[in-house]
Amino acid sequence: MLSHKEKKAFLKKETILKKKIHYFDWTASGLAVKCIEKRIRKILPFYANPHSESSSHSKIIGEIYENARKNLKTFFGLDSSFALISCGFGSSAAIKKFQEIMGIYLPPQTKSNLNLENLDKSLLPLVIIGPYEHHSNELSFREGLCEVVRIPLDTQGLIDLEMLQHILSSNTHRKIIASFSLASNVSGIIAPFAEISHLVRKYGGIVCFDMASSSAYFDIPSHFYDVAFLSPHKLLGGIASSGILIIKRALINKTLPPTFCGGGVVGYVSRTSQLYFANEEIREEAGTPGILEFIRASLAYQLREEIGQEWIANSKKELIKILKEFLENESKITIYGNPNYNSNGTFSFNIQNKSPYEIANKLSKDFGILVRAGCSCAGPYGHDLLGLKDNTIFEQKPGWIRVSLHYTHQKKEIHYLCNSLKILCK
Repeated sequence: MLSHKEKKAFLKKETILKKKIHYFDWTASGLAVKCIEKRIRKILPFYANPHSESSSHSKIIGEIYENARKNLKTFFGLDSSFALISCGFGSSAAIKKFQEIMGIYLPPQTKSNLNLENLDKSLLPLVIIGPYEHHSNELSFREGLCEVVRIPLDTQGLIDLEMLQHILSSNTHRKIIASFSLASNVSGIIAPFAEISHLVRKYGGIVCFDMASSSAYFDIPSHFYDVAFLSPHKLLGGIASSGILIIKRALINKTLPPTFCGGGVVGYVSRTSQLYFANEEIREEAGTPGILEFIRASLAYQLREEIGQEWIANSKKELIKILKEFLENESKITIYGNPNYNSNGTFSFNIQNKSPYEIANKLSKDFGILVRAGCSCAGPYGHDLLGLKDNTIFEQKPGWIRVSLHYTHQKKEIHYLCNSLKILCK
C-alpha cells in the first residue's frame, strides 16, 4: 500500500498538466489523468452507436455504457427507486432536464407565444433555493413556471434555517421543491443537508441538491435527497464528461411522453402512433447519448472511490489549514463567506485596492498560478458578500479571486501560492 506522500506523488504524475503550472481552478473544472485517457483509448476501436443488438460493436458499447450507469449507482449508494440519467454537460443540463420532467422549464418564446409571462405565480409550484446558488440553480427557476423564494444568510453567513422553516410552514397548501447547493462554489461552505432534508420532507417537499462543487470529493447518503445534479467534469479525470441527473423514479410521470421524443426512446412507431419505453433512463436519453462522456464520468468517480473519500478529506484538511491561516493573517486580504465553516477548500478573497482580475492575470503570467476572478456565477451571493445594492451600474464588474484547493496539491504548492500572494499584496 502506498504511503500518503507516495499516493499524492503518483496522482500528481498521472495528472495531465503543462510543466511549471500550478492549477488552483478545480471548482471550475478538473484535469485529465493518464489512466482514464488510456482506458478511453482502449474503448475507441469498438466505438459504435449502442442502440442495436445485431452489431457486435454496438452490443459491446451498449454493455459498457450500461455498466457505467450501474457503477455510478453503486458509487452513490442508489437503490432501485432512483434513475440515473445522462444529460448534456454539467449540472446545468441536469437541472434543465429535471425542470422539463417537473413541467417548470419552457423556452422563453413558448412562454411568450402562450402569453404566460403574467401568470399568478402563487398558483404555481414554490421553489425554495439557498443563498449560495450557482446561476444555473437560480436563474433557470426564476424564468420557469414556478415561484422562487431565496433563503437568506443568517448572522454567521450560513443558511437561515429559521427562515426556511417559516417559508415551508407558510406554504403547506402548495407543491414545494427545495433546491440547494450542497457546497458553495464561492466560500466552500457545506450546506446542513440533514437539517434541510428533514425540514423540507416534514412539509412534503421534494429535496434537490446541486452537487456540482461537492461530488468530486464526497457524497452524502442518498436517503437525504430525491434529486441530485452532478458535474463530473469537475472531477480528477472527468474532463468532457456528461452531466448527470439522479432522480426518484416516482417523480417521472410515464403517462406522458418523454420530455423530448427522438431515437432510442421508442419501442414502436407507425405512421400514426408511437409507443415509448417504460424505463425512465431509456425514455429520457433521446438520440445517440454522449457515450464516451458518460463512460468517462463513471471512470472519474471510480478513480475517486479508489483514492478514497476519507483520504481525500484528510488530504484537503491539512492544505485548507495552511491557506486559511495565511489569508486570515494577511491584513490586506479580505476573505468572503465564513472561513470557519469552509471544509471544501474553495476560498474567495480580494486584496485591498487591487482588481481581482489584475491579480489573477499576474498570478498566471508571473507565477504560473491559475486561479479564477469574477463572481463565480453566483451573482446574488456576491451581492451579499460584497455588500452591493441590486441593479447598480458598476465601473468595473465586481468580483473576487477564487482559489480551489485539491487533494493532489502538495504543501509546497500552497506555500508557493501564499508567498506569491504576499508579493502581490505589497
